[in-house]
Amino acid sequence: MRDAQAIYDRLFPYYVEVSAVTQLRPRGERAGGPGGHATMFIGGASRDPSIGYPRLKLADENATGNGIG
Repeated sequence: MRDAQAIYDRLFPYYVEVSAVTQLRPRGERAGGPGGHATMFIGGASRDPSIGYPRLKLADENATGNGIG
């Protein structure tokens, strides 16, 4: 599995994955509102601590597990 992940990381060093969910209710109950939760994972980027306002920079290519989410 590690070999497959290493190959994937070389082919796609930068990516964005978005996942969103909402609350499900049984039939017959009042429907939920438009609100929900979402998470975004950004591969190949890391936070830049040298800037006061949160900004991203390209991550070190040799670092393992780079990315934020």
